[in-house]
Amino acid sequence: MRVMQHCRERLQAGEKWPPIMGELTLLKTQLTESESLEAMNRVINKEPNNQLEKWIMQNKGYELRRLPQSMIVRRFKEFYREAMSLQEKGKLVTELPKGLAQHSVKNLVDLKREEFEQQHGTALDPRIAAILNKGNREQE
Repeated sequence: MRVMQHCRERLQAGEKWPPIMGELTLLKTQLTESESLEAMNRVINKEPNNQLEKWIMQNKGYELRRLPQSMIVRRFKEFYREAMSLQEKGKLVTELPKGLAQHSVKNLVDLKREEFEQQHGTALDPRIAAILNKGNREQE
């Protein structure tokens, strides 16, 4: 059915007929124009329908949203072919990491904040509180 839809779209676009046998074998796995546009809209709206679309949304969604309108369809087709080749090789991963990496690094600011909160709780530093209190007394 998909091959017939491809042929119909080609005829409507004025392309030459008949496609060669190699093209026909490729057409059975490729998306038609209408399917491609529907898939692209689902990815842009963050409503993936299958693993390929989910992979594109997770890995290439940012780039798709930043492209000019004239390039979106062409780049989406490239991303879809890339996802299909990864799926054929068994390397298509759509699961998000379950937590921080084992060797993740904490920022120095975060470490100092945790150290301060252990000593003083979530209250203001006594020096800052004194400065604020002094400023409030002068205004009164």
